[in-house]
Amino acid sequence: MPRHPQPILKPGFTHPLTNPAVQKPRSAVTSVHRALVVDDERTIRSSVARYLRKRGWQADEAEDGHAAVLKLEHASPDAYQLVISDLRMPHYSGDQLHDWMQLNRPDLFVRLILTTGDLTSPLLKEFIARTPRPLIEKPFELAALGQLVDAVVHGR
Repeated sequence: MPRHPQPILKPGFTHPLTNPAVQKPRSAVTSVHRALVVDDERTIRSSVARYLRKRGWQADEAEDGHAAVLKLEHASPDAYQLVISDLRMPHYSGDQLHDWMQLNRPDLFVRLILTTGDLTSPLLKEFIARTPRPLIEKPFELAALGQLVDAVVHGR
């Protein structure tokens, strides 16, 4: 049976519920969980979105980082509680989306989960070394992703 990699949690990983810089007043927190799933591979994107929906989330999909930025720019600030993004995508990659979110949506940046099937690229290794965001390697078990979602959103 193939061994599926565990998520990479960085030492500087700060949970959104314990980071006072990104906490919102209780009145501003929405009770509906909504996620944005970003991946150029339709089957992966759909599978992850379907898994989240089965867990009670609303899940929107974007085929690349540019489509994700457009959705985030046109959504209210508290519309999304989670973004799951692949790193390697044509046109506008996950690392570009990562950097855009860090600058423009720091409140949501702390709830960004990254995925990749390529940990061998030297450029990708550099990026992974600099990001505080958790990363899960493809192929992954949906249950492992679910545990990471819980950790990122609920602080476990």
